[in-house]
Amino acid sequence: MTTTTPPAAQPEAGSAAVAVATPSSADVGGGDSRPSDEAILQHERRLREELAASQPLVSPSAPLFDALSREYAGGDPRFVRKLDALRPRARALRRVRRDGNCFYRAFAFRVCELVLHERLRKVGGAAPGAMTPGGDWLAAVEGRVQRSRDVLTAAGYDPIITEDFYDPFWEALHASDDQSLLEKFQTE
Repeated sequence: MTTTTPPAAQPEAGSAAVAVATPSSADVGGGDSRPSDEAILQHERRLREELAASQPLVSPSAPLFDALSREYAGGDPRFVRKLDALRPRARALRRVRRDGNCFYRAFAFRVCELVLHERLRKVGGAAPGAMTPGGDWLAAVEGRVQRSRDVLTAAGYDPIITEDFYDPFWEALHASDDQSLLEKFQTE
């Protein structure tokens, strides 16, 4: 059931009338003004879609100090001092969508990025200035990932369920370049 604009608010002659839809108590389930579960789920879905359209899960790398200097211009002097202390050690910033999984996504991305750069360094194709750990770190990471999967299976987790995480992570761990790695982290 809908109502129209009250007579006092009717537009002048020659202009269009606007109907304003307001739910009646019959529309929301017998006098209860709370939204239905389906309405809440639809609203959450719309919010996720809007967020996905406005911000990637993992952003491309950006110069750290350009981005943060603009963002915190005129900010707390203590924060600016800490930012200055990072200058010699950090070169870039990646934004990660704040959706409840951001820490895990950022951590997994950085591990995959370090593995990629280590692999490229070993074959002589590392990007200039790429941070890469020494030793046989790549084999150690792969072994740890496999052992963690084995631990979950031994603890009773169904391997079919753990595949939902491990298969995409294993693919990302073996990305061929920075761009393909970034693309692998753009799906949930």
